[in-house]
Amino acid sequence: MGSVIAKLTVGNLDLERRTLRFSPQKDKRSSQRRELEVPLHPDLERYFLDQPLADEVSAPLFPTLSQRKIGGSTGLSAKFRKLMKKAGIIAETLTAKNSGKGRCFYNLSFHSLRHTFVSMLANQGVHQEVRMKMAGHTTDVHARYSHHDLEVLRRNVATLPSITG
Repeated sequence: MGSVIAKLTVGNLDLERRTLRFSPQKDKRSSQRRELEVPLHPDLERYFLDQPLADEVSAPLFPTLSQRKIGGSTGLSAKFRKLMKKAGIIAETLTAKNSGKGRCFYNLSFHSLRHTFVSMLANQGVHQEVRMKMAGHTTDVHARYSHHDLEVLRRNVATLPSITG
């Protein structure tokens, strides 16, 4: 998803409809590529309204990010980790199990924003079908992205009728 965000262009932004339109990255491999339209959060809408946007629809929305590759020591993920360190957030390293490739994964990564987005929607009571659409999920993989807060679960349990009659 990071590469999709970094590669967004002026043509993906529709300020009149207050949306972003794009094709989820994983759909590039499928024969049923589809476009996703996601409403802009009011803060993001204000951000774009305050930016001098290029007239060319192919101009990147994030020129600096659009030049970066995804992986490697200078890629988007590495830049994100550096920003987290600068902000005082420490990313712990985990070794991938059963990968056989010696890759490292981070508890907090650029991809974590996708989990956070879906989890925040879930904790606000947004229906699973809507969350799936906004995240571009079409399968059961979505369940791994929803992390419910204990207090949200507690409030929902409290809505059940009394069992003592």
